[in-house]
Amino acid sequence: MAEIGRVSIRLPSSIKDGDVIRLRTLLVRADFIRQLGSALFFPNAIGWAGAMWCVAALMICWYLLSAWNEQKRQVGVLKV
Repeated sequence: MAEIGRVSIRLPSSIKDGDVIRLRTLLVRADFIRQLGSALFFPNAIGWAGAMWCVAALMICWYLLSAWNEQKRQVGVLKV
């Protein structure tokens, strides 16, 4: 179990707690954390109804694209 800030994350057995700390340290030292931007709580930005509609629309789009991909057996421009 790794703890990042106030969030506890269950890690796969291949990842050790120290690896998470080293990765975060690397991101902070390389200034990648700042470049990622800040956290955004969707309901604060667009309200609860808008956030739910956006999530539902994203799920529907994901479903339609994955169903199309399964039928075509095509990933991007390359055929598999």
